[in-house]
Amino acid sequence: MNEQAATGEWPGWRERWERLIEAVGLIRALWTGDEVHHRGRHYVVDGRLYDPPAARTEIPLERVYADWVVSEDPAAHVRALRELLASGATIVNVHSGQADQRRVIDFYGCEVLPSMAARA
Repeated sequence: MNEQAATGEWPGWRERWERLIEAVGLIRALWTGDEVHHRGRHYVVDGRLYDPPAARTEIPLERVYADWVVSEDPAAHVRALRELLASGATIVNVHSGQADQRRVIDFYGCEVLPSMAARA
């Protein structure tokens, strides 16, 4: 759930983490196709998924984030962006879960994007 769009608020990291953990548990319960009655700290659900997946699919998290760039080196981000664009991507969404979002914006605005433009 995008908390800011849905509620106008952006909770702190701990609450966002708790919401994620609760939501994953709910999703897994709903995927069974059974009735789900849940009264949690963040979500209330009474229902079932009438078209659950035919088989449970486990995706190792290592596969999900294996290609994520986690670096303070602008060149690493430039390389990753260039690879994405060369592969045919036309939109790239940059996300950082750190609390200081201004720092992320400044990093990209001052360090990454000018390097992209200089070599375009």
